Amino acid sequence: QVREIRDYFLPKPVYGAHLIKNSDGLPRSLADPVTRQHRNACYHPSDIMSAPYLLEIANDPFILKMVESYLGCAPTLYSINVWWSFASQTSSGPGYGQSVHRDNDDYKFCTVFIYLSDLEDGDGAHMYLPKSHRDDTIYEALKANARFLALSPNEKSDLISQLFDNSSDG
Repeated sequence: QVREIRDYFLPKPVYGAHLIKNSDGLPRSLADPVTRQHRNACYHPSDIMSAPYLLEIANDPFILKMVESYLGCAPTLYSINVWWSFASQTSSGPGYGQSVHRDNDDYKFCTVFIYLSDLEDGDGAHMYLPKSHRDDTIYEALKANARFLALSPNEKSDLISQLFDNSSDG
């Protein structure tokens, strides 16, 4: 299914931003060199909603039950997006969302990510920080942000362990 989703999106036009509203509004090919000058490229919502499997995955009973158990209430789908990240293609370093950050979309929310490309060590794969949903532990993590960004992947893992493994449960 992941391969089919990826194959569906590859020929579709993209917009040079994480969200179309933040782009220049010009659709481009993913292969266009101008596209790679942006940190992200996203797809039009109509292309996303027509993609194979995405809505089925978002409404999968197992996923919905797991999210409901975590949130303590019935989940609703408020957003769906598909984008590429080009962190290695930019000269000005990582942009917003490509370094340590915390989403605060709502009082209770859960984000599901599906990677459509393989990642190798050092590619900057998404990392969940244990207990980062708690204000007291995220503050400690963000205090270390400047130091964190300069570390190697192994050093980052060690620091995360130090910050969150020593925190009280929650």
